[in-house]
Parts: sequence; C-alpha cells; structure tokens
Amino acid sequence: MPQNIKKFITKNKIALLFLVKFFGVYGVFTFLYSLYLSADSQSIDPFSALVAEQTNIVIGFFHEGLWLNYLENTPRILMMHYYHPYQAIVEGCNALSVMILFIAFIVAFKAPFYHYFWYIPFGLFTLHVFNITRITLLGLSYLHFPEYAVMLHDYAFPAVIYGVTMTLWFIWVKFIVK
Repeated sequence: MPQNIKKFITKNKIALLFLVKFFGVYGVFTFLYSLYLSADSQSIDPFSALVAEQTNIVIGFFHEGLWLNYLENTPRILMMHYYHPYQAIVEGCNALSVMILFIAFIVAFKAPFYHYFWYIPFGLFTLHVFNITRITLLGLSYLHFPEYAVMLHDYAFPAVIYGVTMTLWFIWVKFIVK
C-alpha cells in the first residue's frame, strides 16, 4: 500500500469507519428490503397494508364511509370515501426506506450498545407515528383541499418526514452519543 494512502487512512480513520458502517448497514438493509418487496410484486406488501389500515382508522375519526380497496394484481391500495377513491397507498408510503436510512446513520456512530437498544426502536416508532400522521393529513387534504394536495404530497410532507428523521439524528449526536 502506498505511503500516502496509508497516511490518509490513518489520519481519517474515524470518518472512514463511519462511512463504512453507514454504507454497510444501509446496503444490507436495502438489499433485504428489496428481497422483501420482490417476494410478491403483484400485491401490496404487508407493512404498506398495515400503514393503510392504521391511516384509515385515524382518518375514520374525522369521516365516515371510509374503506380500503385492495386491488388485485396491483401493488397499491385505494383509500375510499364511500365509492370515491381519494388517496392511493403504495410501497413508498410506508417510510421503510427512511427508517433504513435512520438505522444506518445511528449505527454508524459509536455508542454503548444499550443506547442502540432503546433509541433505534424509539426512533422507528416515532417515524412510524409521524408517517401515519403525514398520510392522514394528506388524506384529509385530498378530501377537503384537493387543490393543495399535490403540493403537500410532493414537497411539504416529504420535508416533514425527513425533518423528523434529521431531528432524531440530531438528538442522537448531540445528547445521546456526545
């Protein structure tokens, strides 16, 4: 190994270890997630279905006549208000890719094991709750303010879920790992 590469690795050992752990965990979980999705590409995956069901329950507090239309041979669920679809749930709605990103970042930082043991489930639960809230608010916007729904779907609500993720990372780095 050339001397300058060895010097670079020695000088940047902590940063390089962070990157190796981050991309290693991210790569493994992304690969496992792709296997999970490819198991049955003709129907919605079980976690996305759970997200749709939980969102339907929450929106049901504000509206009656809601039901889910599980489409055959299609990886989507239509959320229905009486007989009118107002929102579709697809794999991307489940926030699992954001959760994978969250886990990879947390694991990349060196910390005592017990911090990972409680903070990762806490973070995943928080992201799931915010995701259900995000989809609920989006559904309500489709029902009441459809003219704003596309802007909310494409810009505002992705910013919310990524903002929550970044806040969880900040808390991890600033207060947990130190």
